Amino acid sequence: MADAGGLIASISGISIALIKLLSTLSQFVDEVAQAPLDVQRLSNQLSNLYSSLGETRIALHRAQNSNLDQGDLQEKIQYTLSDCEEIIRLLEGIVEKAKRKEVKYVGSTKWARVKFTFKEQQINIVSDRLSYYTVVLKSIRNALGP
Repeated sequence: MADAGGLIASISGISIALIKLLSTLSQFVDEVAQAPLDVQRLSNQLSNLYSSLGETRIALHRAQNSNLDQGDLQEKIQYTLSDCEEIIRLLEGIVEKAKRKEVKYVGSTKWARVKFTFKEQQINIVSDRLSYYTVVLKSIRNALGP
């Protein structure tokens, strides 16, 4: 089980990976004409997750010596962070694969050739997980107290 310092370090590492992913995804969406709304929504959800991670890191700093003795809460935080890392790696792979395909085409055919990489069902699952993480992190912050 991780201590508060380890959890804070994990959040920082995930936040760095997330900001890199956000930057890459945003650049990709900007460069490719007519990006699907699902991909744009995904980018917004990643931004929300990033903000939520930052707020959780601050709450952990404040609660380092008090509420964090709760083993169940520590486990929930660690599980959520591990799951966040997994989804970020998955999205990094999807974006990189789409970028490689995008380079081969120009104009309005770009999304026609790339969109299968962002499979609708897969994006919906990822989107649901991102929303879930944001809610879980908010409940964790509430449990840690003001």
